[in-house]
Amino acid sequence: MMYYHDTHYNVNTGGNFMTNRNKHKKIFHTNDLDLHGVKHDEVERMVENYILLNKPPMSIVTGNSDKMKELVENVLNKHKMKFDRFKPSRMTILK
Repeated sequence: MMYYHDTHYNVNTGGNFMTNRNKHKKIFHTNDLDLHGVKHDEVERMVENYILLNKPPMSIVTGNSDKMKELVENVLNKHKMKFDRFKPSRMTILK
């Protein structure tokens, strides 16, 4: 599903829109959790809620922080989720 819109969206909790700063760009419907700006001590709760309340495929944007990647990976392993890193700053949950 694709939308066109003139407004800037930045959804940090698995919302329906990807960030778009330019007018009239295509915005794709996604099932992403964006952890930019999230404190490390909040990550486990947020990722757990996200993976338990959504169905794969899903993506978690971790950014470049090795600590953030480690925290997310620990939660995914704890819940026996299958995932891959198709991009260095994003984990895609497959099952």
